[in-house]
Amino acid sequence: MTLDDLPFDLQTEIISILSDPRDLLRLGLASKYWKSLIIPWHIEYRILWVSSYQYYERVWAHLAENPGLAARIHTVMFNPWFLYLTMERLSATQREPFHQLDIFPKAFLTEVQVKSQPVEQKRFYAPIHDAMANMINLQAFDWHFCNLDNVLSFVQGVRKANRLRPGRIFSAVAGLPVLKTLELRRMHFTEDEWAFPKDGLFTPTYPVCIPLGLFPARVTADFS
Repeated sequence: MTLDDLPFDLQTEIISILSDPRDLLRLGLASKYWKSLIIPWHIEYRILWVSSYQYYERVWAHLAENPGLAARIHTVMFNPWFLYLTMERLSATQREPFHQLDIFPKAFLTEVQVKSQPVEQKRFYAPIHDAMANMINLQAFDWHFCNLDNVLSFVQGVRKANRLRPGRIFSAVAGLPVLKTLELRRMHFTEDEWAFPKDGLFTPTYPVCIPLGLFPARVTADFS
């Protein structure tokens, strides 16, 4: 019996336990059938590594509205500038990453463009809260913090951003059933290292990060 002869439920289970996108790619290249199962609806939903909340808010809304896809994500990483302000937004026509190292789902943007535009749901809170709660197979969560005063200015100083509550993110993460590692790190910068204009709006540049301190030293939890 080959993998192709297995029941569909077992094939899906095999795909779901693979965390490394490289392993998914190898399996996806085995045949057209496996490619149709894995690419892009699994291979794009293993690692979420993002540098800006606002730029990727469409991704968070997508994951909040599609719990089955959110459940396929195994690793989430937030870079230090995650809570900085930006006028840019990811869209069907603007699909470039905020930073070149960011990893995020892209195929759904094309799907939305082909179909009729959905009516935007009115939310009284940020979609990231539901998206994180939907990641029931998340195994690793890593958040690099920047200056906490800047985090507070984001949360308190902008009406729309005020819907985002970092505490609710941690509450969602704490309730995830298979989480193995949780790492929080605070990054310190000199003033010359910031690439932000005086008005606080973030331009898509990526300053050099020197970890001079940790949060508060280094908070690491291993649940394995």
